[in-house]
Amino acid sequence: MKLIAWAKSDTGMQRDHNEDSFLVDEEVGLFAVADGMGGHRGGATASRLVLEVLQEQLASVNGDIDVVAKKWTSKAESTKIIARAEMLSEAITLDSSWRDQFERAPTAPLGIPAVDPAATTVIRAAAAEAGAAVYRASRDDHDLRGMGTTLTAMFYYDGRMHLVHAGDSRAYLFRDDTLEQITDDHSWIAEQVRRGKMSEEEALASNLRHVITRSVGFESKVELDAEMISVQPGDCFLLCSDGMSNYITNPEIERLMRTTWHSQVPERFIALANQRGGDDNITVVVVQVANDTDDEPSLDESLDDEPTEAAHVVAKAQAIEDADTDGVDEAAVAAAAADSDDEAEAEAEAAGDDGKDRGGE
Repeated sequence: MKLIAWAKSDTGMQRDHNEDSFLVDEEVGLFAVADGMGGHRGGATASRLVLEVLQEQLASVNGDIDVVAKKWTSKAESTKIIARAEMLSEAITLDSSWRDQFERAPTAPLGIPAVDPAATTVIRAAAAEAGAAVYRASRDDHDLRGMGTTLTAMFYYDGRMHLVHAGDSRAYLFRDDTLEQITDDHSWIAEQVRRGKMSEEEALASNLRHVITRSVGFESKVELDAEMISVQPGDCFLLCSDGMSNYITNPEIERLMRTTWHSQVPERFIALANQRGGDDNITVVVVQVANDTDDEPSLDESLDDEPTEAAHVVAKAQAIEDADTDGVDEAAVAAAAADSDDEAEAEAEAAGDDGKDRGGE
C-alpha cells in the first residue's frame, strides 16, 4: 500500500498570524498537525519545533523499528529505575521486597505498556522527545516562556497507522463512506460533554471551547494517548486543528467527504470554516491509502480512486434528504452539491456530451 497526502493551513478570518503547523512526509510515512499557543512568537515556534524534532526522530529510524524501539526502551528503563530507586531509598527500609517490584515492572518507557508494538513505542518516544525539546526552548528563551502546542501525529508502518495525540486537534478515519473520530479532545468543554454536564450544541457555542487540558511543551514530560489502526486500501485519514472542527460537525464532515474529491478536502473545509466565522487558524491534512503499484496510475485508474459522477449524484441526493431530517447545514451541503454538478458538467464537456443528461436531471 502507498499513502497520498494533501494539506493546507490558513490564518483564518480573525487572526493576523498563523500558529498552526502541519507535517506531510510520505517517504517516512509521517503526518501531523500541531496548533501552537503562547503569544505571537511562542505558538508558531512551538508547533513548528515539535514537528521538526518529531520528523528528525522518525527519519533517523531508517526502517529499523525493532532495533530502535529496544534501544529507546532500554534507555528510558534505566532512567526510570534509577529515579525510582532514589525515591524508594528515602521512603522505605530497603529489603528484598522492593527489588521484586523492579523485576516485575514493565520494560516499556514513558508509561507505555510492554505489549505495545515496536512502531507505537517508537512514535510515542519520538513525540515525547519532541515535547521535551519544546519545553527546553521555552525554558531557555524568555520570549518563548509558556509556549506549548497540541500534537496529533500518525506514523505508518507494516500495514498499520500508529497515532499519538495530545490536545484538541483531531484525527478521523473515513472508511466505506463512514466517518469515525479516532481521538478524544483533551479540553475542558469535551470533558463536560463526556460527563453529561453539557450538550454538543452548548459546547459549540461556549466561549471556553479553546481551553485545553493537555498539551505538549508546557512541562518536561508529555502525556500522550496512543492508537493503532490496521489500514486497508481506500481508507482516508483526516487530521485537523480545532479551527476546522469548531465549525464543521462530524455528520457534516462525513457527508462532505462523500461528495468531495479527497485532493480538494483541505481547501473545501477551510473555506467552509472561514465562511462560518474563521475565528482561529485552520489546518487540514488528508491521507489516502491506495494500492501499492510499481507504475504510476493512468488517468482512468486515478479517476477510479475518486468518487464517480454517479456516486456524487447519489451522495448529493442523500445529503439533501439528511439535511431535512438531521438539521445538517444546508448551505454546506448545497455548496458540495454545486461543486459536484460543476465537475460532472466539465467531464461531460470534455467527452463532447451534455452534463445535465449524464447527471440524470
